[in-house]
Amino acid sequence: MREGHMPMTLAIGVVVAQSATRFSATALDMAPERIWRTREETPLEPDRTSVVIERLVREIEAEAHVDDADGVAVCCALEADLDASRERVLALRHAPGWHGAALRDALARRLRRTVSLATLTEAAAVAEIERGSGRGYGSMLYLLPARGVTACLIEHDQILRGAHGMAGTLDRWPTGETGAFGRLGVVASAQAIVRAMIGRASASDESTAAMLRVSGGRAEAMTAAQVVALATQGDPAARAVIEDASDALARALGPLVLMLDPGVIIIGGALALAAPLYLDMVNERLRALLAGGADPPAVVLGQMEPMAALTGAGLLAARLRP
Repeated sequence: MREGHMPMTLAIGVVVAQSATRFSATALDMAPERIWRTREETPLEPDRTSVVIERLVREIEAEAHVDDADGVAVCCALEADLDASRERVLALRHAPGWHGAALRDALARRLRRTVSLATLTEAAAVAEIERGSGRGYGSMLYLLPARGVTACLIEHDQILRGAHGMAGTLDRWPTGETGAFGRLGVVASAQAIVRAMIGRASASDESTAAMLRVSGGRAEAMTAAQVVALATQGDPAARAVIEDASDALARALGPLVLMLDPGVIIIGGALALAAPLYLDMVNERLRALLAGGADPPAVVLGQMEPMAALTGAGLLAARLRP
């Protein structure tokens, strides 16, 4: 160890989002908390992604004056489908060359550190159960309505991933009375809520004006939380969109509750920052669907946004350290 350097350990969390164009990293052991960020203009392929991640990790290590590789562990959380062993990427939407990419081994070779991979949903769920709304529960079902709808079930600190690593992929979960596939992702994701609001508002000058007001004149930049805010204020188009989304989510949650019996259900992502109306609708519809049986678990909003995935990646990295 060189003079002036101090022995310490680092649990570094890295998040790769927006089809490998946005990168962020943090180290749980450093205070005050800092975030290293970088952004690319176009989606990166796996090799270039590993170069960017290495650069972020090296910047953190240099600032922390860490010399000992054994004291550093890294978890990279991706907006991707991963295999069951969390070694390979099965799919990264809208980014080329990712199918079957052995990202974990590539990062381990480049960094010469202990490395793990996780999905964004898993990382955010870990943050909620360790530091957020899931604290104190032995069983938690975490839902992330983002560009699609994904979920993570954690039982006694164990993430349940399924035989192929695809547990919690809910875009095609049937929610309608006819059991039609594809409805949940099309109706209940945050992206779907924004798209539905744009479509419904086009038929109303008042709704269009309200939508443009909250989005700064750019409807495509609107968030799902802003749609909930408009619904709370009484906008009829926004109200109809949120009613449809909450009903679809509750219909999906009904059989999941009966099958999995979670202690609590947590909604993360942009909708975790929404007004209470959305949450009230989901809970009301879920109770109505399961009326006559045991009381369903409470559906609550996550407490860790907008840092949930990054914090969770750091917490998962801490599990790797000796």
